[in-house]
Amino acid sequence: MDAFGQAITVIFGLVVLTAASRLFKGPFRWALRMALNTALGFAALVALNLAAAGIAPSGAVPGITLFNVVAVGILGLPGLLLLMIVRYIL
Repeated sequence: MDAFGQAITVIFGLVVLTAASRLFKGPFRWALRMALNTALGFAALVALNLAAAGIAPSGAVPGITLFNVVAVGILGLPGLLLLMIVRYIL
């Protein structure tokens, strides 16, 4: 392959790479945000369980499950309060 053919191949590869990065930018950002929120939800549930170990009634603190972590990650503080209320009632 001559130099001109290599240059065309490199340019074509850069165009494809640019198009792919623009195509997947939105879903990747959404997935990264969801992973960060889930990690923060996990940290909030762990902190709540450690802080309320001897203070809160035994049924008021929700356990650390995947559903609870994702719910707190998506809903934030209202989700945490909702889980505590539901856990206390049930």
